[in-house]
Amino acid sequence: MIEYLETIFMTYGYWLIFVGTILDHSGIPMLIVFGGVMAAQGNLDILGGFIVCLLALQICDIILLFFGRYLLKIYRQQSLFQRTKGNLSKTILDKGVNIFEQAEIICYLLSKWLPAIGKYFPVIIGYGQKKFFSSLIFLLVGNILYTLSFYLGGYWIGISLVTYSKTIAFSSVILFIVLYFCIKHIIKSKIEVKGWK
Repeated sequence: MIEYLETIFMTYGYWLIFVGTILDHSGIPMLIVFGGVMAAQGNLDILGGFIVCLLALQICDIILLFFGRYLLKIYRQQSLFQRTKGNLSKTILDKGVNIFEQAEIICYLLSKWLPAIGKYFPVIIGYGQKKFFSSLIFLLVGNILYTLSFYLGGYWIGISLVTYSKTIAFSSVILFIVLYFCIKHIIKSKIEVKGWK
């Protein structure tokens, strides 16, 4: 069974990482980490795997930026009655734009580390009418930081698996997860806004 899974990953590894990175919006990007582990074991090219992860994140951001612009267009076309009636998604987007405007650089560069909501910041950026090209550049820099941290973390775990005992590798996984939650807490505390605690 393990040999079968290794064969599948060696054959379709880049595609699995690409699709998994696009679909994963829950927190720790397990397929980016797993890609780093597989690169450490020699099953993937280290630079190729990194580029695949980065492309997946950037393509997803472009799609979400356009979706944010689309939502803005829809909300502008609503009648006055529909706007005053209240709309939960519009309220969430408006609050998101307020958060974004208070800490633009932090949101651009570090928003991906916030589980569940962080990866949807491109929708808020598109909705907030930010300049498209400059937003893509800032998001690219943030994606590079995000991918580097998790991919190289996975690479380090993979080296531990190959070189050292399983106990040390397990300890490094635990350390990696603890560091992730510490960084997430620090970022979240910097972005908090009144009424959004």
